[in-house]
Amino acid sequence: MVTTIYGVPGGGLDAGFSGQKVTSRHAIAAAAKAERDTAEILNRIAGVNGAVVLHDVKIPGKYSANIDHIVVTGSTLHLVDSKAWASGFLWTLGRTTRRGTKRFAACDKGTMKLADDMLRAYLMSRAVRFDSIDSTVVVWPSSRDGGVSTWAARFPHARLIHSGKLDRLAGGWVRRSAPADERIVAALVPLLVTKPRPSGHLAAGLTQAILDPEGW
Repeated sequence: MVTTIYGVPGGGLDAGFSGQKVTSRHAIAAAAKAERDTAEILNRIAGVNGAVVLHDVKIPGKYSANIDHIVVTGSTLHLVDSKAWASGFLWTLGRTTRRGTKRFAACDKGTMKLADDMLRAYLMSRAVRFDSIDSTVVVWPSSRDGGVSTWAARFPHARLIHSGKLDRLAGGWVRRSAPADERIVAALVPLLVTKPRPSGHLAAGLTQAILDPEGW
């Protein structure tokens, strides 16, 4: 049986992974729920045309940060970050985003560009070929008191969408796609915050990644 889902959504938050900068108990619970809700949607496409989904992947290098989800289709990597934000109207002018009239710096961070750059360098250093990398930030409301409007906002180096649009977007990734490149998946597995059981590696044909992950 081929493994098509790796990692634990929200695993870094549950384990207190140093890359997570969420502090309050409510914020941690909301962030973890956002990651699990995104994972539920992405897991539906796992295995469709050979797509592979990985949750909670560390950014390569000396960075205490992670990528919430990665979907691999063929030789393409789709990076997905899950956000749990309070209700309000988000809008971006120039490089500054506001929620209503107040500055909302969380939407102006360069984390997705950092993740893209570091993953490219990581894969290239291991001679692992890939076609492209794209990034999406999915926004979930952190409470039930209202919705989050994202249409007028921008996130650096990423597509910013409301959670209600993720299902359709993810479906497009696997439509007529080739199976996930095993060398790409093998290179990503050692970066998981929560390591899979050995059987998961073997089922995906990734024996060499276990024995010598640095050789990929």
